[in-house]
Amino acid sequence: MSEDFRLSQFWYNEFVFYDYNASLDVEERLHGFFNYVLVEPPYLECMKGFGQTMNLISREVKTTPDGKQVMLTPNAFINC
Repeated sequence: MSEDFRLSQFWYNEFVFYDYNASLDVEERLHGFFNYVLVEPPYLECMKGFGQTMNLISREVKTTPDGKQVMLTPNAFINC
């Protein structure tokens, strides 16, 4: 699958390229930035990577006593 930068032509100031093969390679300015995260993974195999990214960019994440991270920010996977 080739990279698709078509939207960057229209929204070049807001466009951020995302590669689900490098799910934690997200600009630092976006870490903990979003109040709501909605994703539509193209393949079931990449859902784990999308979940890692959702955790990284969600505004509210708490760490439980046993060290697990729980997202408090509303997040959803969709399938259209």
